[in-house]
Amino acid sequence: MNLLKNNTNILFAGCVLKANLPQFYDVVNYVICIIGSSVLPFIFGLAILVFVWGVVQYIAGAEEEAKREQGRQFIIWGLVALFAMVSVWGLVRVLNNTFGVPFVIPKVHVNN
Repeated sequence: MNLLKNNTNILFAGCVLKANLPQFYDVVNYVICIIGSSVLPFIFGLAILVFVWGVVQYIAGAEEEAKREQGRQFIIWGLVALFAMVSVWGLVRVLNNTFGVPFVIPKVHVNN
């Protein structure tokens, strides 16, 4: 891989991975950082978009029962997705507080 030969750090979504022979721990932290800083916000945004799209369909199809039902389904599934994600997030926080584990967002430490 050319990036590793040039001793260039790999940067994505604010996460940095050392290019000079990263260890397994560094790679795991890099993947966790990418998931936490780009994938999860994207999924939250997608759930909000599904909810808003359902509201728009519900209002736009006020005369037709089929369109209202389709909009209602989008609203319900958008709310279910948001509720599930926030619930899991809250459960992780409760478990962290219960067992005295500090809530820390994993970060990759780079020695410059």
